[in-house]
Order: sequence, then structure tokens, then C-alpha cells
Amino acid sequence: MKKYLIMFVVLLCIPLTMLAQQTVTVSGTVTDTKGVPMIGVNVSVKDVAGLGAITDLDGHYHLKMEPYHKLAFTYIGYETVEVLVKDKYTINVEMKEAAASALDEVVVTGMGAQKKLTVTGAVTNVKVEDLKRFPTSNLSNALAGNVPGIIAMQNSGQPGKNTSEFWIRGISTFGASNSAYILVDGFERNNLDEINIEDIESFTVLKDASATAIYGSKGANGVVLITTKHGKAGKVNINAKVETSYNTRTITPEFVDGNTYANLMNEACVTRNKGFVFRPEELEIIRLGLDPDLYPNVDWMDVLLKDGAWSYRANLNLSGGGSTARYFVSASYVEDEGMYKTDDTLKKDYDTNANYKRWNYRMNVDIDITKTTLLKVGVSGSLAKRNSLDWVIMMYGENFLDIMLLVLQYFTPMDVFQL
Repeated sequence: MKKYLIMFVVLLCIPLTMLAQQTVTVSGTVTDTKGVPMIGVNVSVKDVAGLGAITDLDGHYHLKMEPYHKLAFTYIGYETVEVLVKDKYTINVEMKEAAASALDEVVVTGMGAQKKLTVTGAVTNVKVEDLKRFPTSNLSNALAGNVPGIIAMQNSGQPGKNTSEFWIRGISTFGASNSAYILVDGFERNNLDEINIEDIESFTVLKDASATAIYGSKGANGVVLITTKHGKAGKVNINAKVETSYNTRTITPEFVDGNTYANLMNEACVTRNKGFVFRPEELEIIRLGLDPDLYPNVDWMDVLLKDGAWSYRANLNLSGGGSTARYFVSASYVEDEGMYKTDDTLKKDYDTNANYKRWNYRMNVDIDITKTTLLKVGVSGSLAKRNSLDWVIMMYGENFLDIMLLVLQYFTPMDVFQL
């Protein structure tokens, strides 16, 4: 019995010894790029909660951990450094300052550019790169979901009219203008969608009264500040960008065929004591397709509409200059195709699709007249071309096209004539 007890104790100690061998002591020194020891750097084991250390006055640290884990070195205003611990247990790290830390981030306000740390009002600085990720030809469609506090609503999907109306922190004015006050390079603008998104350097939204007070009553619904790109001293920098995307309808209603519709129409009328609309012989003609002129069975959705449409965006800009003058020049092209099927033989002479095309141009020049005087000259504009049935909408209302589509889908030519 004593023999078995000794063997059990030995077997119990073996795993403990193996576990003890898996824990190692890691130490080292943390310095900056100039070799100066850094005090108070947080050293932690990644994905292991509660295991870490802080560097002392000489930048030294030491901690116990299991090998093949990553050490993370973090410090405010510096880039995070991660090192995988393998067979070397002395790890010295050099930390670099972050390119743009949160403390040094600059926010454009009504009083000019300020450090984010000193701004007390509700100001949101939007990353332009996040807005560029959305394949849309209109800037207003990219705001919802990217800018906190903005509510946007898109009323139409027609190319050229597929813009979004947006409000900052809800609708604050009823019976008057409730749109935000938009300033581009300090000049008032009425529409965001005329601006090429590739020309934007910074996008800032002022929300509360303390941030918009300088604009008076015009800033009651919030203020949008946009700064466009300017040239920098150096060699000529040429950027070109081409994008294409395929757009589809979010919801396409599915309709029954003519035979099913005729039977359902008879059933609905009989239950209301109105008698049959289609006689049995007419139902048989529709089912067999014997008379497509008087009793057609046409899928008008398939005849009139495509499954989707393409969108194209192209941009070209040049920038550069010297110590005295700098320039930025850009040109862009946007095209949204419509989803209607057209006759290719007539497309060149008369395009009946709902297309939209826009050309943008911008030129910004900065000239140092003296050491204390800077002259800025900016020229911008846009040219748009849109195909649509505006004259039909003006005469019969905005719901005319929807009504006609339903009429063509449900009714035969005889029914349409009776209407």
C-alpha cells in the first residue's frame, strides 16, 4: 500500500513540474527613438487578462508569462508595439510617436482650426476615407451611418434625383427651412451633391448651440464645414481613380400572370355579387394565348426593366508647387445608368432611359505674397445632364409612372380603354 501511495505522489508532481517549466520571466527596456528610457509604459500579455507590468524610472520591466504569447507595449501618443515571445526572454523595445494622436487631432470649427482636446462643443470630425468607401455619386447618401447624430432619408432612386435629405440631431424647425447650414471653404452652399468627394480634405459637423453660435440663426439646424484640398510644396503629384459598381433594386414586386389574374378577378367579383368579368371561353383564350392582341399575357416588368444598372466614377487631380505658390487641380466624371430597357437602334438619336451624368472641376491656388500675407484663389463648378420624364410628372403627378406600371401589369388593353 505504501508503494502505491509513493507512486501516486510522484505522478501528481510531474504535471506540476511541467507547468512550472512553461512559465518564464521576460524582462527588457523600453526607449523612444532617441534612446531615452520611457516611464510608465504599459506592458501586457495579449489576450490574457490581468497579466502585465509597467516600466520603472529607468524604462525597465519584468513579468512572468508563458512563451509563444505576444507582449503588447502601449503608451499615450505612441504607436502600439507587439512582440512574440519565443526562446529569447530579454526583449528591448523602441517606441515611435504616433503620426496623429487623439491629443493632437485638429478639428475645424467656426472659429478656425482647433485642437480636439480644447473643443468643448459637440463637434464631429468625419473621416473622408470612410465616405469614399460607398459607391454613390451623391455625397449626401454616404452620411447616414457614418456621421453620428445625422438622420438621412432618400426619397427616390431615379438617377440624378437619388439624393438624401438629412437633419442634424433631428428636425428642430417646423414650417421653415430645417436643413443644415453648409459651408465649403467658407462659402455658403445649398447642395452637398455638387461636390466631388475626392476633392474633400476635411468634413466637420457642428451640432450644439455652443459650436454653432457664431453663425446665428443660420446655424439653428446644425452646420456642415467642408474644406477642399490644396496643393503642397514639392514635386507634381498626379492621382487617378476609376470606379464602377452595379446597382440593383432592393425590392422588386412579383405579379401573377394574365390567366391567374383573370381567375382571381372573377372570384373577387362573384363574392361581391357582381357577376363574371371574364367568360369561360375568354379564360381559355388567355390560358392558351390564342389572341394576344385582345387578350394579352405580357410580363411588363420583364419587358420594361433591367435587372440592374451600372455606375461609373472617374477622377484625376494634380497638385504641387514651390515655396511661393502651390496649386491643386482636379476633374471628375460621374455616370449613373437607368434601369429601363431601351432600343439600341434609337439610343444614339434619342435615349429614353433615365440616365444621369455629371462633370466636376476645381482649381485651388495658394500664393504667398509676403511672409504674412497669403492669397487663396479657388474656382469650381459642375455640369449635369439628366434624362427623365419630368414633363409627365408635372402634368399628371409624381405617382403617374407607378400607376401606369400597375395598369400595364394587371389590365388588358380592353380594360385600359374602358378606364
